[in-house]
Amino acid sequence: MKNKIKSVIAVLAAAAMLSASGGNPGTVTSADTEGTLADVISDTTSITGETQEIDYSALSEEEIRQLMVERSLMTVGNTARMENALKKAENGEEITVAYIGGSITEGLTAGAELCWAKLTYNWLCEQYPHTKINYVNAGMSGTPSTLGNIRSDRDVLSHGEPDIIFIEFAVNDAGDTKSRQNYESLVRKMLKLDKETAVVLLFTVIKSGYTCEEHMSKVGEYYDLPMISLNNVLAPEFEAGRMTWEDYSDDESHPNEWGHELVAEMIENYYKKVMEIMKNGTGDKETAEIPAETLNGADFTTMKLLDRTSITPNSLGSWADKETLAQFPNGWEFGKSGGNEPISFTISCNTLYVIFRAQDSARLGTIDVYVDGEKVMDVKANMSTGWNNPETQWIFGGGETKEHLVEIKMAEGYEDSYFWLLGFGYCD
Repeated sequence: MKNKIKSVIAVLAAAAMLSASGGNPGTVTSADTEGTLADVISDTTSITGETQEIDYSALSEEEIRQLMVERSLMTVGNTARMENALKKAENGEEITVAYIGGSITEGLTAGAELCWAKLTYNWLCEQYPHTKINYVNAGMSGTPSTLGNIRSDRDVLSHGEPDIIFIEFAVNDAGDTKSRQNYESLVRKMLKLDKETAVVLLFTVIKSGYTCEEHMSKVGEYYDLPMISLNNVLAPEFEAGRMTWEDYSDDESHPNEWGHELVAEMIENYYKKVMEIMKNGTGDKETAEIPAETLNGADFTTMKLLDRTSITPNSLGSWADKETLAQFPNGWEFGKSGGNEPISFTISCNTLYVIFRAQDSARLGTIDVYVDGEKVMDVKANMSTGWNNPETQWIFGGGETKEHLVEIKMAEGYEDSYFWLLGFGYCD
């Protein structure tokens, strides 16, 4: 832990630690401190229940770090699914642990071997050394939960249904209705799997303080899921001056190696809580019921990806097959072909998204999207926020499932521009 951590924090964190350890906190190991953590926090809550502060100079750096980690766990939620997964591992049965999210899950800037996902996978393997545990990291830089939902079949379920999945999109998402619906739909999709997958929600935060934790945590509450908050760890430390953002990150968004280790400890802390509950036999015996109605008003759990591997155009028109982007390589390109004939598809669906490659470049143009002969949308690939990342645009939704003729051509004035169509997201 960094030397900047000193002074005081609220006793609620210490109380959480005591609760988790069954009332037997570890002995303070600092040579300058005597007694136990219980001695330090005794008499810190008044009869009226008001929270007082404790002197953290009486604690070792290790215990201060432990209290930080304790703050991360918002709730263990219903424990039945996770207990079932861990019991399988305990019994030597093969399990799969998956992670889906943005660049923080993918591993920027620590790398594939030192990111929080791999670290927590390694820790779980250490707990069950005689069990085969499969690792699926479906983190993808710059992608929100809408793209996570669209690509979840390809990037997660193609490896088999996971026994455990961590979902992390809090800093990639927006707060709009469609984003909320897709986030909830991804959660519902994983909860509805035959394996009764244990779903854990991780909420991250960036330097500006931006996070979608507030509305995402409502989804967690609605489905009685475990939730882990990085903001609960960092914000009190920044406010008290015990840490700076630069201790945690080398840029505006991503944990450094130390930061990834911290997030990994947060996950391990959750695992330990469930293991203790299993040991005591105090967990939930039945899984939480999945509500019939969604919280946010639409159910996109059937969302799938369409690209060149799964659909053939009726006509390429003035477009060409193209390896468009590493994350979505099986798309199509319009690139100064000399004509402007539309590429067309027949798609049976009730909801449709277009996936495209965005750049901050005038060489990229705008397309017009026609559905059943009517223009419904134009989509601009030249975006000030674009950096060769995949983007989505909602085209239509909410109706009955039926065949639609979808045609895409360059908008007037953009016939000499480029456009990379990565595919479609659709619900049937």
